[in-house]
Amino acid sequence: MSSLMPDCTLKCRSQQHALDIVSVVTRGSEGQIKAFLTSHCYNAATSKDTFGRNALHLASSCGKKGVLDWLAETNGVDLSAKDKESGWTALHRGIFYGHIDCAWSLLKHGVNLYVQDKEGLSALDLVMKDRPSYVIFKNSDPTDVYTWGNNINFTLGHGSQQSKHHPELVDLFPRSGIYIKQVVLCKFHSVFLTQKGQVYTCGHGQGGRLGHGDEQTCLIPRLVESLLGHQCSQVAAAKDHTLVLTEDGCVYTFGLNTFHQLGVLPPPPNCNVPRQVQAKNLKGRTVIGVAAGRFHTVLWTKEAVYTIGLNGGQLGYLSDPNGEKCVISPRQVSALHHKDITMSFVTASDGATVCVTERGDTYLLTDYQCKKIASKQLNLKKVLVSGGYLDYRVDPQHLKENGGQRICILALDQAGRVFCWKSANNPMKQCRWIYGRQVYMSDISLNRNEMMFITQDGDAFKGKWVDGNKNSEKKAEIVSNIQNSSDDISSYDANNICERIRLEKLAFVHRAVSVATDPNGLNFAILQSDPKTRLDGIRIENGRVNVVNRKSGNKPKLNQAKCSYLCDVTMKSIDGKEFPCHKCVLCARLDYFHSMLSNSWIEASRCASLEMPFPSDILQVILDYIYTDEAVAVKESQNVEFICNVLVVADQLLMSRLKEICEVAITEKLTLKNAAELLEFSAMYNAEQLKQSCLEFIVLNMAAILEMRALDVLSDDVLKDLSDAYRKAIPAMVRRVITPYQDGPDISYLEPEEGETFVFLKEELNTQFKKEALLKKAKAKAKKKPRRRSDSSGGYNLSDIIQSPSSTEEPGRGGQAPASTSTVAIAVLKMDALKSNRLYFFSSFSPASPPAMDLRTIMEIEENMQKCGSLPKINSGPTPHGSKLSQKQRKLIALAAKDSSPDFVSDMVVLPTSPKTTKPGNIWYVVLVLIILKSAFCQMRITCISDFSRSPWLAASLMSPAAATPITFAEIVEEELQQEAALIRSREKPLALIQIEERAIQDLLLHYQAIGNPDEFVVVERSPQGPVAAPRWNKH
Repeated sequence: MSSLMPDCTLKCRSQQHALDIVSVVTRGSEGQIKAFLTSHCYNAATSKDTFGRNALHLASSCGKKGVLDWLAETNGVDLSAKDKESGWTALHRGIFYGHIDCAWSLLKHGVNLYVQDKEGLSALDLVMKDRPSYVIFKNSDPTDVYTWGNNINFTLGHGSQQSKHHPELVDLFPRSGIYIKQVVLCKFHSVFLTQKGQVYTCGHGQGGRLGHGDEQTCLIPRLVESLLGHQCSQVAAAKDHTLVLTEDGCVYTFGLNTFHQLGVLPPPPNCNVPRQVQAKNLKGRTVIGVAAGRFHTVLWTKEAVYTIGLNGGQLGYLSDPNGEKCVISPRQVSALHHKDITMSFVTASDGATVCVTERGDTYLLTDYQCKKIASKQLNLKKVLVSGGYLDYRVDPQHLKENGGQRICILALDQAGRVFCWKSANNPMKQCRWIYGRQVYMSDISLNRNEMMFITQDGDAFKGKWVDGNKNSEKKAEIVSNIQNSSDDISSYDANNICERIRLEKLAFVHRAVSVATDPNGLNFAILQSDPKTRLDGIRIENGRVNVVNRKSGNKPKLNQAKCSYLCDVTMKSIDGKEFPCHKCVLCARLDYFHSMLSNSWIEASRCASLEMPFPSDILQVILDYIYTDEAVAVKESQNVEFICNVLVVADQLLMSRLKEICEVAITEKLTLKNAAELLEFSAMYNAEQLKQSCLEFIVLNMAAILEMRALDVLSDDVLKDLSDAYRKAIPAMVRRVITPYQDGPDISYLEPEEGETFVFLKEELNTQFKKEALLKKAKAKAKKKPRRRSDSSGGYNLSDIIQSPSSTEEPGRGGQAPASTSTVAIAVLKMDALKSNRLYFFSSFSPASPPAMDLRTIMEIEENMQKCGSLPKINSGPTPHGSKLSQKQRKLIALAAKDSSPDFVSDMVVLPTSPKTTKPGNIWYVVLVLIILKSAFCQMRITCISDFSRSPWLAASLMSPAAATPITFAEIVEEELQQEAALIRSREKPLALIQIEERAIQDLLLHYQAIGNPDEFVVVERSPQGPVAAPRWNKH
């Protein structure tokens, strides 16, 4: 790499540098990119070009995950930075170019998944817009129901009263293979209609509103068994009663009949089971729809509308002159009885009823009147109503004066536009979204406080009305354009024909087809297509599917139970269960048993049971497959873990067909929660079919998988395979390629070594500035600290050496901040042996007392000198645990320590210090001090040898023997016990602690750049623990 420094400063904003960085990122390898960025510019990590793109944006676009991770861990890099062109973040770019591994790396570093660009699109929106064109969600798809809310009355169907803040799957239905067609939520109960025409209910059963024949509370949806013989097509419900419409036009009701809203004659107080509504005026006519309010019920045919219940003005006709408050049997609304009227939709709330004809006319039944509120509203898809006022004089016990709410009508047309009506003085208005982009709806739901919307892309939104007085203050907000539906609406002023609705996107909803809410807006339900819907299956060519029928016939199968007297081998599982088998069948069907039982292995001739390392249930599957070539237990099992265990055993035994059977069984049980785990599992055991199925499943549901953060279990290699599969599944990815910038700087000379670490220049300068600041603080603290006085005639104690800082400093180097007691103690104890040897020389050969030594003493001195000289060797191996000294040597060292001069001792305790200050008690500083001490040992060895050679008393001292000090036997025994204790401590040291020490050593080597450093040689090793007894092996 070039050794030239960059020609910029820390505040560099050079566009040329930014262009060079963009060019290198697009065409260089990861090592070249890192080397270039660390040497080209001080602001290489944050520099932006004219389009606002930085190195992070380009690394995510090009799929350079190593560079992306390196930049993400760099200080000062904004992971959520947007470019100027489209407002995209690095996450947007990673998703757009199909690099899922890069996008997932950004998510793990804390990038917000919901950040929007200039068009109001988040990264999840980009994923949903990249779906294949054939992926279109419909109401006819297999759907699952997701519910959430306060769940006070057990209406969500999760089996508990716990509230749910996000949509969660009602797992009873997918476990049973049931798909839901319609959901109705009320205050005290919920009704679920399946695609097979069955009805399930849950909640409080008081009054028989659940239809189970009792009044018990159901925590989870329960089948209404009385309707099993009928094919139900529609359900409706209110607070206290439920309606069911069958395909043949029959209507069944059940629940409380307080206001005679059930339409059953004679009127009972309640119905615990469904009862059919029968009336003379309904004979010969087919009911095509039902609706329910708290006080009334609505039935309609193509030609007429019929209402039942309490007449508070919402039934569509005047009050009874005879004072009858309730209509006990279906009665036709005469105001809508015309030959030109054909009913299309009818909906009801507690206080109003709305009818829509095929000609686009909308009628409102309220206040004992039938009002036409809109016309020419063609192609309507769904109509809803909420609110309304009832005449409280009809039933003062249940109705209040001025009770109720303002009527609100919401309509959806086939084009995805939404219209609303709120006041009798205004026409039907089109809704205008306060959102970052235009959206088109496919389903709507309405309650007293807010609305719920489903888009054609499968997203879900919550909508709230915007106060009209605040419209003038929010003109700057981004809103969608209005598309007028008719000439009547276009004649009005734009400010008068629109209702502004603020949208809020719901999380964890990506395949929605329908939505429902209770009247109070406390509980919600969404129908979403099954995640396996639209998976790549049968190819349709030219509108035809060619199917080849397989000839019927049974394969020859063996029965393990037959001819049991011919069983000549017994298999035994690890849980002790035995299986008698036929050796000839096992050898013929499986190479594993052929090698075991046909050759000269001990298992071929032994009479005892063959112990197999498998549980009994798995061994039973293996034997069933060997005899029948089928695995019925695998196909019928709902336990994915059990099937995976069978697959592992089949892979071990090289049973490829059984392995494929397991793969197919697991594929049928793929869910959003286990897809990532099964993908990693398939990659581990080389299950190609399962892996391909998991990849297709995850690619199709990528938005949901990313939002659930379910990719944590995937390894880097599997994430790379997922990225490749995602790009192959989207045809537009062929055109989404970042063209390398060839006019950039030459990077061919950049060939970094493997394992080389890179640090930005800006970070190096910041680190240097921090060190200088700490050094200045240490100098100021050392100047303020008072000096100590010591007696020149006395010696130094060990406690004084530990607690007192060094009194001498090198010229031009600041004082070191005092370290902790334990830190200096370890450093001084490491020097004890060498210091004692030098003190012995000075005390023994002083002119005042010339010593007399024998030959043995001289040899011991030379041996100590050799040990002293071997200490500073840097390339030597790890220091052994404590060199053992003789009793005579320790006695001489102790005598020398008493007679040594204090000046020499003060020189000995001056330890070389690192300019980097550390906190007291930092263990890494202890290791650093021990490393630095080695250089001091080298200087001390030279001093020892030079002083020893210049001593004039050496020749005379060799002539006189030294007096030996007697050592007691108790001291020897005590020393042996200490060494044995040290050996036991080292032997019983936990492996986890040893691994932590090894990891600490490696971290220190990386921190001080000891690997491949040509300037200095750094060694990190454990400090010696003192003398240790030699280990002995005792034979028992």
